[in-house]
Amino acid sequence: MFSLTQSLEVAEHIDEKYAQNFIELLTLTSDVVLFSAAIPNQGGLEHINEQPPKYWANLFEKYDYLCFDIRNLFWENDKIDFWYRQNIFLYIHKDKINSLELPIKPTQNPMHIVHPEKLIGLLEAKTKKENEKNKGFRLYFRHPKKIFQGKK
Repeated sequence: MFSLTQSLEVAEHIDEKYAQNFIELLTLTSDVVLFSAAIPNQGGLEHINEQPPKYWANLFEKYDYLCFDIRNLFWENDKIDFWYRQNIFLYIHKDKINSLELPIKPTQNPMHIVHPEKLIGLLEAKTKKENEKNKGFRLYFRHPKKIFQGKK
């Protein structure tokens, strides 16, 4: 058994019908699992099972693992990609908790939150798309005579 198993941004690539098997495999390898998976609408190549954190916490709970939300420890660290800062949790088997000195308490309801970096990216993409869509209107209002002059 390992002292730590990690699965970072992998689970969203596994079909939902195999998700519980995947979590079971992780729990068989260690009492401590560092885990992250894409949240709904995060987007990414071949993401087929984006789920909120509570979904994964419920699967780990079936194997007596408690969820520790460690995101605040590096939420503002821009040297770490936003998806890790947004999605990462530590799961620890209940029998191992007392032997570890942990500065945080487990949570039964991990918050489903979007990192501001992702949100800003979505808003910028939306604005760019709207600007492209409205380009014709801007041309019309700036140069209405040119629009209606036609070819000469």
